[in-house]
Amino acid sequence: MRTIGIRELKAQRSKILRDIQAGDTCLVTDRGGVAAEVRPRTVHSGRCRRSSARWPDWQRPVSCGLPSRIPIPITRRPSRLQLALRAD
Repeated sequence: MRTIGIRELKAQRSKILRDIQAGDTCLVTDRGGVAAEVRPRTVHSGRCRRSSARWPDWQRPVSCGLPSRIPIPITRRPSRLQLALRAD
């Protein structure tokens, strides 16, 4: 694992990405503190099918915006008893 500064990452991003794809892991620092850990992507075995099994709670993707289907409120006709009570 090597440590690189953010300026070095910006200047040599292609070379660093090739190193990471080859299996190297890098700690990216910004103003002396670690800002990120960059490592190669892991390949899942395909056993997990549910998104909750693939993603821990703190990493699960968040959906934004309106739901895909907006529920339509169900309106019912008043019953005979309700009509009779309203008439009184």
